[in-house]
Amino acid sequence: MRKCMAWLAAAALGGSLLLFSACGLVGGPVNNDGTISGNYRPATDIEFLQVVDSIRQDKVFGDVGADEWNFGLEYATDRLVSLRSGETNWKEKENAFYRLVLEKGEEEEALQMRGSGYDTSVRYAPAGVYADGGVQLYEDESVCNDELYLYRDQAVRWQGLPGAEEEGSLLREPLGASSVDAVQGVLFGLPVRLMEDIVSVAKGGDAEGTLVSGMTWQDALLLREKLESYGITLEVDLSDGVKLRLSASEETVRLVLAGVIAAGVGEEIADTEALAQALPVRFVQCSYDIYFAVDADGVFSGIGVRADIEAVIEGVSYDLATGLPLEEDAEAGEIRLTVRGMERLSVYGGDVTLPDGLAGPAPSEEEETGGEELPEQPAEDAEEDAAGDAEDVPVLPTAEQFRATFAEAFETLWKEIYAAVQQAAEGAEAELPVE
Repeated sequence: MRKCMAWLAAAALGGSLLLFSACGLVGGPVNNDGTISGNYRPATDIEFLQVVDSIRQDKVFGDVGADEWNFGLEYATDRLVSLRSGETNWKEKENAFYRLVLEKGEEEEALQMRGSGYDTSVRYAPAGVYADGGVQLYEDESVCNDELYLYRDQAVRWQGLPGAEEEGSLLREPLGASSVDAVQGVLFGLPVRLMEDIVSVAKGGDAEGTLVSGMTWQDALLLREKLESYGITLEVDLSDGVKLRLSASEETVRLVLAGVIAAGVGEEIADTEALAQALPVRFVQCSYDIYFAVDADGVFSGIGVRADIEAVIEGVSYDLATGLPLEEDAEAGEIRLTVRGMERLSVYGGDVTLPDGLAGPAPSEEEETGGEELPEQPAEDAEEDAAGDAEDVPVLPTAEQFRATFAEAFETLWKEIYAAVQQAAEGAEAELPVE
């Protein structure tokens, strides 16, 4: 449990604001907005210790050692992140939904897995970055897995980029080498981390270092004190099993943003709180909650994250489209940052049916090191494409380059905000301490 609560704390205190989104059917107790309904009230120390004691690694996933053990999970997200300044707007929206079923196989220690879902996203780049007008990148992916492989059917299409063509690919990669690397943000990402822990424990791995490893009551109370010192409130509902809600304040989100900015500029800030307070940021809306629930038997039932954050960044001399400082005579306008969405992971009592023809040989040594692209394009078509590439045509960005450009817009903004804080500190003859 130490790692569980520590990671919940980390989720409110640092990490990336680059997010992605989803929707789907509701499973378990988590609502479609990432909340878990309940009659919440501030937790006393005794009640908080009761929560800690109820989330125990020996039963939170059920009886993993039982011969007929099985566990189903349903995952979904729905997220938006946006930067806007006047008519210039960087925006990212993403939807994903996945169901995973785990069960013991006939052979000893064998684990069978079946998963299926999808991921869709769209990223908007403003006019002047790649074309005279705005450009959108649409990515759609159907995904499924068995106990050996992850199978991806991907499609990419562009809007607003002359000459760009729709692309498609079929990929198979070893499951052990796969990770949901799109969900590494700290404001979101908790359910994916827990899902990975459940799979690891189900395979016979040690729960130590997971979200459900042990915690003493002394450590639990110290953690609570630390969380509250950062503006995080803890509320519980103990009427039916255990439900926990952690709610971040504006102070907490400022600390998150300060950590993101410090990481973006490569600085180790000695006083993160001082940087947080100095940020030229005004919150219009600030709501961020984490929910966690186990049933009356102590078995995991759901985890959810809900965020609704809108902030105005003022006085930063930065052109969102070009990534360059504004002209000296240009007045710095407001930049509006929006982070909104949910993420949830719930128990799932159904099954998953995989398409026919997925079974294949055991992974080869080559496959163990990376993904394998399945053949799709006839050889004669490839030769025609190669001939066309030799012609004098504009160089168009790849989807990977477009995603990198999107990330760079945020990274540049973090650096400009940090520079504005430093400049203000120098003007006040009080530099922000750094190590």
